[in-house]
Amino acid sequence: MMKTSSYFGATFLIGMILLNSPVTFAEASSSDESKEVSNKIANNLPLSKGQVSPTDKTKKINVDQQKNEAKKLYDLFNKSYIKSIASIQCLKDIDCINSEDDVLKYSVFNIRLLHKLEEAAQKNDIWAMYYLGLIAYERAEDYADRASYIQDRDFIFTAMVLNRYRDDQFLRAKKFLKEPAKARIPEACQMMGNIYSKGLGVKVDVNQAMDFYYCAALEFMSASRNLEAEIILKSMNETTIPTDARIVDVYAKLNKNNR
Repeated sequence: MMKTSSYFGATFLIGMILLNSPVTFAEASSSDESKEVSNKIANNLPLSKGQVSPTDKTKKINVDQQKNEAKKLYDLFNKSYIKSIASIQCLKDIDCINSEDDVLKYSVFNIRLLHKLEEAAQKNDIWAMYYLGLIAYERAEDYADRASYIQDRDFIFTAMVLNRYRDDQFLRAKKFLKEPAKARIPEACQMMGNIYSKGLGVKVDVNQAMDFYYCAALEFMSASRNLEAEIILKSMNETTIPTDARIVDVYAKLNKNNR
């Protein structure tokens, strides 16, 4: 019994020593790596493959945080927007309780969420810009969808209003997606391509559309997202002639990736 007790006591003690040791082997290796990186930066020497400067690490952490925060606000907006639409529909039902209060509550909450994203976008937060553009793009599609169902001549004016809202939202999407597309976020490039190829709130511009589609296809392929790249290639073929150099290049790269 004494031996067993001594064994567990010793094991616990060793564990505590290792746990509280000021420098572990991994930390020592990491420290050596950091010193090597610092020395190379100080002497203007190129970093080895896999080595990242402290500045780049900090930038990546900041961008990841911005992306996560913007995504949370986007998700909250979507949930609240759906509830606000449900509350508006509820106004037609005499059995609904507090529907007018709910419409106001969710609408005010939506505006606050948009303001938070806009404040971040003003500070050059690329992901806040992206999600503002995505919200506008999706709202524009929703307005277009609702307008398309109106066939009754008595409600033509309603359809005209919805289409006006659609165009305004597509213009807003273009405004906010411009910088994310420059940063080569593929989904932003894709939406910008759609805007210019289909004339969504703007005049059709085939060359600009193709440039954005080309950007989206290349970025999707570099992330091994070949299915999305194939969808982009289809859009490119629908936009211009199949002998366009950008189409030929994407087609060749996709064929190579799929071998």
